[in-house]
Amino acid sequence: MNLLKYRQIILGISVFLSLAVSVQASEVDSLENLLSQMKEANFEKGKLMLRLAYEYTLSNDDTAKSGALFREVISIAKRNRLENLELEAYTRAGYLYYEIGEVYAAYVYYKKAEKIALKNNDKEDLCGIYLNLSSIHGFYGDFDNVAYYTDKIIEIASEWYDPETFETKDSTSDDLEQINKKYDIKSLMFMAQYLAGYERYKSDVITQEALDFNLDMFQKTRRLDIGYSQNFYFAFQCGHLYIKLDRPQEALYYLHLIREDYEKSFSPYEIEDANKLIIASSAYCLLAEAYAMLNQWDSTEYYLGKVPDNAHKSVSVQESYFWTRSMLEAHKGKHINALETFKLFHNLKDSLNKSLKTDEIARLKMWHEFERKENEKQIMLLEKQKDKMLIMMLAGFVLMLAVLFTLLIVWYYKSGK
Repeated sequence: MNLLKYRQIILGISVFLSLAVSVQASEVDSLENLLSQMKEANFEKGKLMLRLAYEYTLSNDDTAKSGALFREVISIAKRNRLENLELEAYTRAGYLYYEIGEVYAAYVYYKKAEKIALKNNDKEDLCGIYLNLSSIHGFYGDFDNVAYYTDKIIEIASEWYDPETFETKDSTSDDLEQINKKYDIKSLMFMAQYLAGYERYKSDVITQEALDFNLDMFQKTRRLDIGYSQNFYFAFQCGHLYIKLDRPQEALYYLHLIREDYEKSFSPYEIEDANKLIIASSAYCLLAEAYAMLNQWDSTEYYLGKVPDNAHKSVSVQESYFWTRSMLEAHKGKHINALETFKLFHNLKDSLNKSLKTDEIARLKMWHEFERKENEKQIMLLEKQKDKMLIMMLAGFVLMLAVLFTLLIVWYYKSGK
């Protein structure tokens, strides 16, 4: 599994929005001025500090200041018994630490948030927390726990929405006013369904079941109107799988959807959205491959020529491009050129395989480190429990001695009389 690719997918569901750096800088100054005027450590001050902590990260990437503010907010929340503020501080801290790559720290904060949300039966927050915990376990490659947390999300969200149609359940219309204040629950349920199937149906799994899964996800993104990245990611997966299953004609519909949207909305050489560029460029390559399989070589050549030059920086685009170009050159009788292009494809594939192995080794190391920290935490917890039991036993023993001593004194005085 490619950890970077997994992380990019997960980051696509972030509930936070980025602001322009110039705006961020002025926002930081404004928030700092407001904070300096607030003397009382209360809920309003804590909320302001959370906003400032996030702005520090956005504008200056100052995680030291952000971390200090999160810890101070948590301290204020605990002193004043403000559980909602404490929960928000934990979830925002979890997001921050996940963003900067300190994944275990993020996990610890999300687990603390989960404890509060469970205590208060806060179902909306639990959905958001469980999604983040599932993404963390997916990052480590622990897909048993991914399934555990995604099942939890679907179970909760299904109280309000049908998991297949995403239609609102009539019996819960009153409850809907109390949810979707922090998260779009339908989108969280969709992402839970996706993450639950990610490992089983990831892009190197070429089966009818994988195709059915991606077709279902594609239809759900259309129904939910989630946005370009998710919608056309699944369109691309459908096209890719149809080609790999030797059904190029059926692939064309999904690949042309991506092409039409790309050509309608953007200039191929002046594009700011890197994800959109990669998806569209990969779609051009797959269109070329599909038409090659259908022996429509003019169309193959045309779509290879449509791949933007700046898209060739992507390894996935290069791989598809070189493979299809080698087929086209062989068809034209340019066998030496075809061989050279195929060598480029082969070398790139070897490089990708080595990269995947490196990723897998890195994942295993991170997972072992994660387990080590969790085991250490459990050992410390057991030791604290043992110490607590020992103290209780000693206290009980002292109390028993005191009672015996009292009884002896009473007996002594009674005997004397």
